This record gives sequence, C-alpha cells and structure tokens, in this order.
Amino acid sequence: MILALFINILLICFDLTIGNYELNIISFLKSFFLHDTDIVEKIVMLRLRIPKSLTCVVVGACLGVSGYYMQSILKNPIASPFTLGISAAASCGASFSILTGFPFVFMSLNIPLSAAFFSMICCVIMLVAIVGKKLNSTLMALFGVALNFFFLAIQSLLQYMADEREVQKMVNWVFGTVAKADMYGVTVTAINFLIFFIITYRYAWDLNVLNLSDDRAKSMGLDINKIRIILFIGSSIMTAVAVSYVGTIGFIGLLAPHLAKYLVGSDARYLAPLSSLLGSSLMLTASIISKTIIPGGLLPIGIITNIIGVPFLATIVFKRKKI
Repeated sequence: MILALFINILLICFDLTIGNYELNIISFLKSFFLHDTDIVEKIVMLRLRIPKSLTCVVVGACLGVSGYYMQSILKNPIASPFTLGISAAASCGASFSILTGFPFVFMSLNIPLSAAFFSMICCVIMLVAIVGKKLNSTLMALFGVALNFFFLAIQSLLQYMADEREVQKMVNWVFGTVAKADMYGVTVTAINFLIFFIITYRYAWDLNVLNLSDDRAKSMGLDINKIRIILFIGSSIMTAVAVSYVGTIGFIGLLAPHLAKYLVGSDARYLAPLSSLLGSSLMLTASIISKTIIPGGLLPIGIITNIIGVPFLATIVFKRKKI
C-alpha cells in the first residue's frame, strides 16, 4: 500500500505538469512558497489543474472501494457501481435536471443534486430487493443489469425530448469528465469518502468471515444481513456523491478490486484501502492519457476508462485466474 500511495503521488505530479500551459511542479512549488509565483502559473495550477487531479484521486478512491464492497457482499466478480445501474441512474438524474431544472435550487448544484438523488433511488430499489425479496447474488447482479438498462432507457427518452443544446449538455455529462472540477466538489467528495470509509472499514474482519460462508458467519454470531446492508448503503452513497460531480465513469469500480486481489490476496483489511488507492491510480492514469492523446485537447475520462477497462477485463477472463 505504501508503494501504491507513492505511485499516486508521482501520478499527481505528472498530471499537474501536463496541459496547454507548460509547468514545472518543482519550480512552481519553490516560487509559490517564496511568494514569487507568476500570476498565470498560479491561476492555472490552483484553479484548474489541482482541482482536476484531486477530483481524480477522491472519485477514484470512492469507486474503487465501493466496487470491492459490492463484489464482496454480492459474491459476484462483475458487481460494481457501473454494472449495478448506479452510474446509469446518476446519468439519468443529470439528464432530467438539464431538461427540467430539477431540483430547482442553484444552477451549479441542480445537476449534482439530481444525479445523487437518482443514484440513491437506484440504491433504495436494490436495498429493497436485498432485504425484502432476499435475492441471491446471481439474481441481484441480474436485477442490477435490469436497472442499468431501465435508467439508460429513461435517459434516452429524455435526450429524445430535449433540444440540441440540452442534448449536448447531456452527452458531455454522460461521457464522464473532470473538466468542470472545483475545490468545492473535491471537498464534498473527500468528506463523503472519509466518513463512509471509516464506517464501513470497521466491518473488514467481519467481511473476511462472511466471504468464507454465510453459515460460518452465523455460527460466529454475525448478523450477515446487517453487515451487507451497512456496506451496501455506505458504498452506494460514496458512489452517488462521486459520480454526481464527474458523470459516468466505468470500470474503475470493477478493475481496482481485482488488481488489489492480485497484489495482496483476499484479506479485506488490506483490500479495501488498496482498492481505493488503485482506483485513484486508474483515474489519474486516465486523466494523463486524456491530455496526451489530443495535444491541446481534453478527452472525457469516462471514454478513457472504458477503453482501458475492456482489455484489462479480457485479460482477467482469458487467463482464467481466480478472481
């Protein structure tokens, strides 16, 4: 985990130096602390690049650890916020806000609040299915896929009803991007991550027992339904807040836990924090690639994560390694 943290620091420094305006991170830090910073450098670094890089860190952390918890409690290697429909629900909420103005507060907050609200609707539906219908892990995954297609269908309907300007906004949001990142969003997402990571990490040892078998967990006096509900709610809220600011980001929550398992095994006490660190690494890597593919341009990170994710997932499948 120390190595993963060090790699993240290197990726952040590298990400901060890439862009239209050439910046040297070391010279910037020297001049900044000596109060001799060029005003253009200061604006570019503090208002543009640092918020984007930190957004990648906190969003990647949320998606990485959420994906791990969802895979564990559902005992399904393809479970993630993306495959269970939470991201699609956020996109649907954002599209609904762009078309109608819901929830009619401040313009800058309407889309994130609506995206988070629709994500939580999806989470509540999933939670009702878990508690009320007591679906097994396979049926839960299938139900999540069904919800995913449902929210995508509603989103397509909203796009059909919108005009050209509104459709452009919807498409830009659905792609998943950090182009409009700011420190307010970073702060909210970081606080959200810290609160719910601390709450859920308390159950890391219980999750190890739960991953062995439900019968063994019950024999040790564990309330398995309570553990699953708490972990699902925590990971769902982390995901809802994260995607409400950046849009649909695929494969991060799916890949990070698998990569973590290859590195440290199956102990939840190490997998949860490492999944969050690797999620940040994947987001930062996607950010760097998005800036270098088209010089002077910025591709949406969601496109990059999908392109990176497919060969990684194919490698896992074709090598038939244990996941």
